[in-house]
Amino acid sequence: MGLRLFFLIFASERKILWRTSQQQEIDYLEECDGQFSLFEMKWNPKRGNTKFPASFLSAYQVKDKCIVTPENWIDWIIE
Repeated sequence: MGLRLFFLIFASERKILWRTSQQQEIDYLEECDGQFSLFEMKWNPKRGNTKFPASFLSAYQVKDKCIVTPENWIDWIIE
């Protein structure tokens, strides 16, 4: 089953919210085997050109990055 809801409940991946004292943040992360998948949640799809914090990108191994909006959230859940 490829449903993200299944993974949120049963998978061995770590689910994380990340924020620094400088107010940089990533809304949702999944870590598996030392690699991170990054997700930003945006209500307004026009703001979908969000950049992920360079401090995180340079410090950790990033596998995937995704902006989740009302237009693509179903695809994100099913993925």
